[in-house]
Amino acid sequence: IGTFGDEKLTGKPTDGDIREGKKTCLLIEAYDKLNEEKKNRLTQLIEKSEMTEMDVQKVKELFIEADVSNSGRNLAQTYYKEAKGSLDKLGSVINQSEMEFFEDLLNFVLTRRF
Repeated sequence: IGTFGDEKLTGKPTDGDIREGKKTCLLIEAYDKLNEEKKNRLTQLIEKSEMTEMDVQKVKELFIEADVSNSGRNLAQTYYKEAKGSLDKLGSVINQSEMEFFEDLLNFVLTRRF
């Protein structure tokens, strides 16, 4: 959400996760997809204590090259399906307004703009 999102919509800088070296789904999947040379370059960049704007841009370029920009969205869809299945199983023990609340929450999380 943060790396390729809109700062105005998310309320957080788009480079925050990269600068902090967070182990996001983008980073993990990029490591799975990149060749050794590019993995090493990504590691060098992510482990820097002070990243420049150019460093951040290079990390984003490696993410794009690894084709991971939709990883977060794909993961959200997977979790949505699992949560929806679990919610459907609760249909006999929760009332309709509770069901609607959780369905609305699931839909918000899946469709929110970033």
